[in-house]
Amino acid sequence: MTNTMVTIDNLIEIVRSGGKVKTGVDVYNTKGTLLLEKNILVEKPRILEIIKENGIRSVMVNAASDGGLWDESGHRIQFSSDGTVDPSPPEKKMPLPTPSELGPFSKDVGQRLQEIEAMKKQAAIAYQEAKDCIKKAMEQIKGNNGQFDIQVVETQVDQLSKFLV
Repeated sequence: MTNTMVTIDNLIEIVRSGGKVKTGVDVYNTKGTLLLEKNILVEKPRILEIIKENGIRSVMVNAASDGGLWDESGHRIQFSSDGTVDPSPPEKKMPLPTPSELGPFSKDVGQRLQEIEAMKKQAAIAYQEAKDCIKKAMEQIKGNNGQFDIQVVETQVDQLSKFLV
């Protein structure tokens, strides 16, 4: 699909069924008012319905200008030159390999995920401790005419920096 005229009803149906449309060309009404810019990704049918209400029955879709039509799964929809859906099957994506197909590397990935989860828990604890430290410092500042224990704050900052490095 390079430059294809597609009926507005087909475009509306694509978007209603969860697909997306990008014309790649500006769409104007008969008075010269811009109804749709070429680089706008249409995800809701209302703008297409407004275009139809303005008497436009088909719209150019220019793939060379990043225009296209996509179904709800994100697959590009192919159209024939007369604006009807091309019956050719969509491009098939390679399925993701199963852990058994990956071999010994899948164990490394699983172990790495566990390490990341443990780090995430440590980060949550460090964050909560830092928050508590700041709350205490703020309370001290309020209660002691601007004075607070700087050593506690320094210690907390050191712990955070060691965690990050």
